[in-house]
Amino acid sequence: MSCPGADMRRREFIALLGGAAATWPRLVCAQSRKVPTVAYLWHAGNPAEEEPYFTANRDGFAKLGYVDGGNIKLVHRFPNEIPARFASMAAELVSMNVDVLMGGGFAAPYLKRATEKIPIVFWSVADPVGLGLVQSLAKPGGNVTGLSNFGRDVAGKRLQILKDLVPNISRVAFLINSNFPATPMYVDVMQSAATQLGLQLRTFDALSVDEMEPAFDAMAKEGIQAVA
Repeated sequence: MSCPGADMRRREFIALLGGAAATWPRLVCAQSRKVPTVAYLWHAGNPAEEEPYFTANRDGFAKLGYVDGGNIKLVHRFPNEIPARFASMAAELVSMNVDVLMGGGFAAPYLKRATEKIPIVFWSVADPVGLGLVQSLAKPGGNVTGLSNFGRDVAGKRLQILKDLVPNISRVAFLINSNFPATPMYVDVMQSAATQLGLQLRTFDALSVDEMEPAFDAMAKEGIQAVA
Protein backbone atom coordinates (compact mmCIF):
# COMPACT_ATOMS: atom_id res chain seq x y z
CA MET A 1 0.00 0.00 0.00
CA SER A 2 1.40 3.37 -0.99
CA CYS A 3 1.80 6.15 1.50
CA PRO A 4 -0.62 9.04 0.99
CA GLY A 5 0.79 11.54 -1.52
CA ALA A 6 3.69 9.27 -2.57
CA ASP A 7 2.74 9.31 -6.25
CA MET A 8 2.56 13.10 -6.19
CA ARG A 9 5.97 13.37 -4.60
CA ARG A 10 7.46 10.95 -7.16
CA ARG A 11 6.04 13.03 -10.02
CA GLU A 12 7.42 16.22 -8.44
CA PHE A 13 10.86 14.61 -8.00
CA ILE A 14 10.96 13.36 -11.61
CA ALA A 15 9.91 16.78 -12.86
CA LEU A 16 12.59 18.43 -10.72
CA LEU A 17 15.22 15.96 -11.95
CA GLY A 18 14.20 16.56 -15.55
CA GLY A 19 14.43 20.32 -15.06
CA ALA A 20 17.87 20.04 -13.53
CA ALA A 21 19.05 17.79 -16.34
CA ALA A 22 17.88 20.37 -18.84
CA THR A 23 20.16 22.94 -17.24
CA TRP A 24 23.26 20.71 -17.21
CA PRO A 25 24.47 21.68 -20.72
CA ARG A 26 24.22 25.36 -19.80
CA LEU A 27 26.12 24.76 -16.55
CA VAL A 28 28.86 22.82 -18.33
CA CYS A 29 29.08 25.54 -20.98
CA ALA A 30 29.39 28.26 -18.36
CA GLN A 31 32.04 26.36 -16.44
CA SER A 32 34.12 25.58 -19.53
CA ARG A 33 33.80 28.99 -21.20
CA LYS A 34 37.24 30.41 -21.87
CA VAL A 35 38.16 33.66 -20.15
CA PRO A 36 39.42 35.99 -22.91
CA THR A 37 43.06 37.03 -22.69
CA VAL A 38 44.24 40.46 -23.82
CA ALA A 39 48.01 40.93 -24.06
CA TYR A 40 49.67 44.35 -24.01
CA LEU A 41 53.19 44.93 -25.29
CA TRP A 42 54.34 48.17 -23.70
CA HIS A 43 57.57 50.05 -24.42
CA ALA A 44 59.06 50.89 -21.01
CA GLY A 45 60.68 48.61 -18.46
CA ASN A 46 57.94 48.30 -15.84
CA PRO A 47 54.39 49.44 -14.98
CA ALA A 48 55.56 52.53 -13.06
CA GLU A 49 57.36 53.85 -16.14
CA GLU A 50 54.17 53.46 -18.16
CA GLU A 51 52.01 55.60 -15.88
CA PRO A 52 49.43 57.02 -16.22
CA TYR A 53 48.72 54.82 -19.23
CA PHE A 54 49.13 51.49 -17.44
CA THR A 55 46.50 52.33 -14.81
CA ALA A 56 44.25 53.94 -17.42
CA ASN A 57 44.37 50.73 -19.46
CA ARG A 58 43.31 48.59 -16.51
CA ASP A 59 40.64 51.05 -15.33
CA GLY A 60 39.28 51.42 -18.85
CA PHE A 61 38.60 47.70 -19.05
CA ALA A 62 37.01 47.77 -15.58
CA LYS A 63 34.65 50.60 -16.57
CA LEU A 64 33.47 48.46 -19.46
CA GLY A 65 32.78 45.60 -17.07
CA TYR A 66 35.96 43.59 -17.68
CA VAL A 67 37.81 42.86 -14.45
CA ASP A 68 41.32 41.45 -14.63
CA GLY A 69 41.40 38.03 -12.99
CA GLY A 70 37.62 37.78 -13.23
CA ASN A 71 35.93 37.80 -16.62
CA ILE A 72 39.11 38.79 -18.47
CA LYS A 73 42.82 38.12 -18.18
CA LEU A 74 45.30 40.91 -18.91
CA VAL A 75 48.89 40.00 -19.75
CA HIS A 76 51.66 42.62 -19.85
CA ARG A 77 55.18 42.62 -21.23
CA PHE A 78 57.78 45.39 -20.81
CA PRO A 79 60.63 45.43 -23.40
CA ASN A 80 62.38 48.47 -21.88
CA GLU A 81 62.71 49.98 -25.38
CA ILE A 82 65.13 47.25 -26.48
CA PRO A 83 64.37 46.18 -30.09
CA ALA A 84 65.36 42.54 -29.56
CA ARG A 85 63.02 42.31 -26.58
CA PHE A 86 60.15 43.81 -28.57
CA ALA A 87 60.59 41.05 -31.13
CA SER A 88 60.98 38.21 -28.63
CA MET A 89 58.12 39.37 -26.41
CA ALA A 90 55.80 39.81 -29.37
CA ALA A 91 56.61 36.24 -30.43
CA GLU A 92 56.05 35.03 -26.87
CA LEU A 93 52.60 36.62 -26.66
CA VAL A 94 51.61 35.15 -30.01
CA SER A 95 52.75 31.70 -28.85
CA MET A 96 50.39 32.05 -25.88
CA ASN A 97 47.50 32.19 -28.36
CA VAL A 98 45.95 35.23 -26.68
CA ASP A 99 42.66 36.61 -27.99
CA VAL A 100 43.77 40.19 -28.65
CA LEU A 101 47.13 41.97 -28.81
CA MET A 102 47.58 45.64 -27.95
CA GLY A 103 50.48 48.06 -28.27
CA GLY A 104 51.54 51.64 -28.93
CA GLY A 105 53.68 53.20 -31.61
CA PHE A 106 56.81 51.30 -30.63
CA ALA A 107 55.19 47.90 -30.24
CA ALA A 108 52.61 47.77 -33.03
CA PRO A 109 55.03 47.01 -35.93
CA TYR A 110 56.59 44.15 -33.94
CA LEU A 111 53.16 42.70 -33.18
CA LYS A 112 52.14 42.88 -36.81
CA ARG A 113 55.30 41.08 -37.90
CA ALA A 114 54.64 38.38 -35.30
CA THR A 115 51.14 37.37 -36.44
CA GLU A 116 48.62 37.75 -39.24
CA LYS A 117 45.85 35.96 -37.36
CA ILE A 118 45.44 37.37 -33.84
CA PRO A 119 43.61 40.73 -33.80
CA ILE A 120 45.89 43.67 -33.00
CA VAL A 121 44.72 47.01 -31.61
CA PHE A 122 47.22 49.89 -31.61
CA TRP A 123 47.07 53.37 -30.14
CA SER A 124 49.04 56.61 -30.53
CA VAL A 125 50.58 55.63 -33.86
CA ALA A 126 51.75 58.61 -35.88
CA ASP A 127 51.34 57.17 -39.37
CA PRO A 128 49.59 53.76 -39.47
CA VAL A 129 49.55 53.67 -43.26
CA GLY A 130 53.17 54.78 -43.67
CA LEU A 131 54.32 52.19 -41.14
CA GLY A 132 52.51 49.47 -43.04
CA LEU A 133 50.15 48.62 -40.21
CA VAL A 134 46.95 49.21 -42.20
CA GLN A 135 45.98 49.60 -45.84
CA SER A 136 44.13 52.85 -45.18
CA LEU A 137 42.52 54.73 -42.30
CA ALA A 138 39.05 54.17 -43.73
CA LYS A 139 39.55 50.45 -44.44
CA PRO A 140 42.41 49.05 -42.32
CA GLY A 141 42.10 45.50 -43.65
CA GLY A 142 43.99 42.53 -42.25
CA ASN A 143 44.12 41.86 -38.52
CA VAL A 144 45.24 45.33 -37.36
CA THR A 145 43.25 48.40 -36.36
CA GLY A 146 43.49 51.17 -33.78
CA LEU A 147 43.89 54.87 -33.12
CA SER A 148 46.29 57.34 -34.71
CA ASN A 149 47.59 60.47 -32.99
CA PHE A 150 48.12 62.04 -36.45
CA GLY A 151 51.72 62.77 -35.44
CA ARG A 152 52.80 63.07 -39.07
CA ASP A 153 50.31 65.86 -39.67
CA VAL A 154 51.20 67.91 -36.60
CA ALA A 155 54.98 67.38 -36.41
CA GLY A 156 55.83 70.30 -38.69
CA LYS A 157 53.36 72.52 -36.86
CA ARG A 158 55.58 72.31 -33.79
CA LEU A 159 58.36 74.10 -35.64
CA GLN A 160 55.92 76.69 -36.95
CA ILE A 161 54.72 77.45 -33.42
CA LEU A 162 58.32 77.63 -32.20
CA LYS A 163 59.16 80.09 -34.98
CA ASP A 164 56.11 82.21 -34.11
CA LEU A 165 57.12 82.32 -30.44
CA VAL A 166 60.81 83.06 -31.10
CA PRO A 167 61.02 84.85 -34.49
CA ASN A 168 64.81 85.21 -34.42
CA ILE A 169 65.51 81.54 -33.78
CA SER A 170 67.70 79.77 -36.32
CA ARG A 171 69.24 76.58 -34.82
CA VAL A 172 66.84 73.92 -33.57
CA ALA A 173 67.47 70.42 -32.24
CA PHE A 174 65.24 67.43 -32.83
CA LEU A 175 65.68 64.78 -30.12
CA ILE A 176 64.99 61.31 -31.51
CA ASN A 177 65.21 57.64 -30.66
CA SER A 178 66.46 55.95 -33.82
CA ASN A 179 65.06 52.60 -32.63
CA PHE A 180 61.53 53.99 -32.89
CA PRO A 181 59.93 52.68 -36.12
CA ALA A 182 58.38 56.06 -36.99
CA THR A 183 61.61 58.06 -36.48
CA PRO A 184 62.60 58.26 -40.19
CA MET A 185 59.15 59.63 -41.01
CA TYR A 186 59.37 62.24 -38.26
CA VAL A 187 62.86 63.32 -39.36
CA ASP A 188 61.70 63.77 -42.96
CA VAL A 189 58.65 65.80 -41.96
CA MET A 190 60.57 67.98 -39.52
CA GLN A 191 63.43 68.56 -41.97
CA SER A 192 60.99 69.62 -44.67
CA ALA A 193 59.24 72.02 -42.29
CA ALA A 194 62.59 73.44 -41.10
CA THR A 195 63.66 74.13 -44.67
CA GLN A 196 60.42 75.97 -45.39
CA LEU A 197 60.84 78.06 -42.23
CA GLY A 198 64.50 78.84 -42.84
CA LEU A 199 65.67 76.90 -39.79
CA GLN A 200 68.71 74.70 -39.32
CA LEU A 201 67.50 71.40 -37.87
CA ARG A 202 70.01 69.12 -36.15
CA THR A 203 69.01 65.66 -34.90
CA PHE A 204 70.36 64.18 -31.66
CA ASP A 205 69.87 60.51 -30.86
CA ALA A 206 69.09 59.14 -27.38
CA LEU A 207 68.29 55.44 -27.22
CA SER A 208 67.67 55.44 -23.48
CA VAL A 209 67.11 57.77 -20.55
CA ASP A 210 70.82 57.55 -19.71
CA GLU A 211 71.68 59.00 -23.11
CA MET A 212 69.46 62.05 -22.83
CA GLU A 213 71.80 64.15 -20.66
CA PRO A 214 74.77 63.68 -23.01
CA ALA A 215 72.49 64.58 -25.92
CA PHE A 216 71.53 67.88 -24.27
CA ASP A 217 75.17 68.57 -23.47
CA ALA A 218 75.98 68.12 -27.17
CA MET A 219 73.16 70.51 -28.07
CA ALA A 220 74.60 73.19 -25.81
CA LYS A 221 78.07 72.79 -27.34
CA GLU A 222 76.63 73.26 -30.83
CA GLY A 223 74.78 76.44 -29.90
CA ILE A 224 71.30 74.98 -30.26
CA GLN A 225 68.64 77.54 -29.33
CA ALA A 226 65.61 75.27 -28.85
CA VAL A 227 64.48 71.65 -28.91
CA ALA A 228 61.49 70.51 -30.93
